[in-house]
Amino acid sequence: MRSFIYFCLLSLLIAFSQSTPLIAQKAKITRERTTVNEQVKFTGRVRFMTIEGGFYALYADDGRVFTPSNLAKKYQQDGLLVEVTGQILTDMMSYQQHGKILQVTSITIIGLTEDSSIR
Repeated sequence: MRSFIYFCLLSLLIAFSQSTPLIAQKAKITRERTTVNEQVKFTGRVRFMTIEGGFYALYADDGRVFTPSNLAKKYQQDGLLVEVTGQILTDMMSYQQHGKILQVTSITIIGLTEDSSIR
């Protein structure tokens, strides 16, 4: 009976050791896929959101919403009209959970609006 138990344990150990490289390889492939960052360009507004201690969000004219990861102080003005180019960071999360996280690569001020309907 003991030899049967040892045989079963040894078989499980061998089976697991053979599948470990496949599991590691699958995890590596998944990690590589999630780090592909999409390039975007849009016109929209900078908005100050009062939730979670306050933060700035970017509202694109086409309805998309972004949380910028690196919005310079110069552009942190509620209602600022901007043209933005950046990368969507798919491998990051934020406390705000407000749209996709965007690493801004360029931003140009177009103007200022008094419209505060987006909150």
